[in-house]
Amino acid sequence: MLHKYKYKYSYAASSPWTQSNWAGGSGQTSWSDITKFSTSTNVTTSTPNQITLASAEKFSNTTFDTDLTSWTGTQSYTLDDEFTTNRSAGAVNGTSAEPTGGTRTVTDTGSKISIASSALTFATGETTNDGLWYTSLARGAGKTLFQKIVPSDTNGIINIGWDTNTSGAINDRLVFAAAGVLQIVPNGGSAIAVGTYTATTYYIAGVMRSTGFYWYIKGGAFTNWSLLWQSASGTAAGIPSLNVGSTTSVFTADDIRVPTTTWMPTPLAYDSFTRADGAIGSTETTGPDSQTTSSLAWTGGAISSNTNVITPTLGSELLTDGGLENWTSATNLTSWTEQIAGTSTVNQESSTIHGGTYSVREDIDASNNFGQIFQALTNFGIGNYGSVTYWARSSATGKTLSFAQNSNSGPARNPGTTWTQYTDTFRS
Repeated sequence: MLHKYKYKYSYAASSPWTQSNWAGGSGQTSWSDITKFSTSTNVTTSTPNQITLASAEKFSNTTFDTDLTSWTGTQSYTLDDEFTTNRSAGAVNGTSAEPTGGTRTVTDTGSKISIASSALTFATGETTNDGLWYTSLARGAGKTLFQKIVPSDTNGIINIGWDTNTSGAINDRLVFAAAGVLQIVPNGGSAIAVGTYTATTYYIAGVMRSTGFYWYIKGGAFTNWSLLWQSASGTAAGIPSLNVGSTTSVFTADDIRVPTTTWMPTPLAYDSFTRADGAIGSTETTGPDSQTTSSLAWTGGAISSNTNVITPTLGSELLTDGGLENWTSATNLTSWTEQIAGTSTVNQESSTIHGGTYSVREDIDASNNFGQIFQALTNFGIGNYGSVTYWARSSATGKTLSFAQNSNSGPARNPGTTWTQYTDTFRS
């Protein structure tokens, strides 16, 4: 706080004149009142023995109570490796991350890893699991590893992630796998395919959770930062890492960073449905990683054993002649359309039936050309769910049939030689 003091000396009869209290305000004319002054502009004198400037505060968010809104600054990093100094192949191990982050631990069996043009370069001919590791960092929710990767092709295997030691396969990793497949390997487990990639520039972010990780990518078809996967296993500390999974992995890496500032994604809504049985209620206000989330009201469903159970209302029958009883001839149903190929046929059957008077018999030729019946449902609507129940049997085991809705076929059914009931659910 800036204090402004004004002293007035007068060499009149009362000299010397000293003033340190301006509580009397303005209007001093004879210098006989040591609490008053002559005039003032943009000052406050309400506090005894003090004058302060009355001008409005020019800075915003001066207390920094919640964030750094209105202020700009420089991001600091626990690890920031920009590979500024060229290093020949085989000479990267034991050098320092630049500008910060400690010592690089490098396994480079065939001297294929080098630094040039401010990038870490992997040449073809590496040994599997050759790579780069940094100093171990304590686990902390929101701690994020960023890496820039430029694959030269889609034939190799590039592993990026958080490891638990400085050799072998990386424990939690995103993989640029062979044939252009993107994979996630959570906590040393099995690889999970999550997308595809091409030979272009990508940016990767692996965000620690208290247990597990969030994985993000930007580049190629991912024009914006996109969530690839979230895992929920593993609580160990993490070593920022980069290595190869084959001898043909050719790529460059740059800007390997772990900011000191943590970041955790906030879901638009989150609900584990862990609450008492009854009304569905609203989504939870605390996310999976203690984020503050919005409470949004659900419509439909009810809680049962920590699960949201939706019980649909059964509508009216939509099929005409679902019992297959009405025929205009021995090969033509009244309300259904027959479709056949080859020498297969659709026939009226009156001996082998499940109920009523007739059933449909489809005689399939030796070339297994199809025979089928169908009916258009003009009153079903878009986005609705439907359920079809039917009985079927075959003249021999090993013969299959299936229900289809438009071009979407249900599972193949193998009823054998006895009548078997099936139910298939679909959505228009």
